[in-house]
Amino acid sequence: EQIVAGEVVGGIPTTALTGTHDIAVFDIDGDGYKDMVVGRCTGTQVYMNDPPIGLTFQFVGGLPAMIAPGSSQTLTVDATGIGGVTPTAGTGELFYSVNNAPFTSIAMTDVAPGQFQAALPAMSNCADDIRFYVSAQGSEAIISRHWELGSKGSAELATRVAEIADSDSSNFAPIYPDDMPLFEKIETIAKRIYRADEVLADKKIRDQLAQWEEQGYGHLPVCMAKTQYSFSTDPTQRGAPTGHSVPVREVRLSAGAGFIVAICGEIMTMPGLPSVPAAESIRLNDDGDIEGLF
Repeated sequence: EQIVAGEVVGGIPTTALTGTHDIAVFDIDGDGYKDMVVGRCTGTQVYMNDPPIGLTFQFVGGLPAMIAPGSSQTLTVDATGIGGVTPTAGTGELFYSVNNAPFTSIAMTDVAPGQFQAALPAMSNCADDIRFYVSAQGSEAIISRHWELGSKGSAELATRVAEIADSDSSNFAPIYPDDMPLFEKIETIAKRIYRADEVLADKKIRDQLAQWEEQGYGHLPVCMAKTQYSFSTDPTQRGAPTGHSVPVREVRLSAGAGFIVAICGEIMTMPGLPSVPAAESIRLNDDGDIEGLF
């Protein structure tokens, strides 16, 4: 155990160590981290040491020894995931503070998978004191090969999802509440996911959304129809650009499916399914003939 200021911080309360006779420390599950088995008169307890989960950062070429006045400094950072975490593209941020001022954030550019880059602003004189740090987000990634191996190919992913659900450790929450106005739902998606500065929509579209709210459809979620090549609506701006606008040229109500569709930019859409697809009424009769076709 580890005790700090009289408190056990190693995850094993002091009372659990009373009457202990034998302790064995070894890697039980083969993850490279030592686990512990405690044997006492009343029984045996096993303590599993979960590997850390997160990101580590390394500045490519090391930290700059000096930044000349009037010159900006480009920083390139490699982010490495630990515990099965994969760095998430478009999440790198460079925070800097000059002369103890509040930290300012700069969005970093994705140079390669797990590599981010940004430039520190030029300082005015040698006496300036600059502090900076890098932040990014990561997610646990599990390869699923259900398309090739069927259910066997997704067993690892399904097991991990079940573990998270059963552990009550997930902090999942919808990105917006059901009662949020429809246009605000569109804005929330555009700004929090697509990293846009604004949503552009004319009065006709806003009035249509307001009318659907009056008709009782305001609780529906929003489906964004846009290019898959970019967070923006311009397919040539690949990846996750920032500072762009999301134009909404049309909105559609899919009452049967239960959502609102926002058509963003130039994009073609596929026909949607009704609440009860026709496939549910197609079957073979006793004579082997197909019934239920149009």
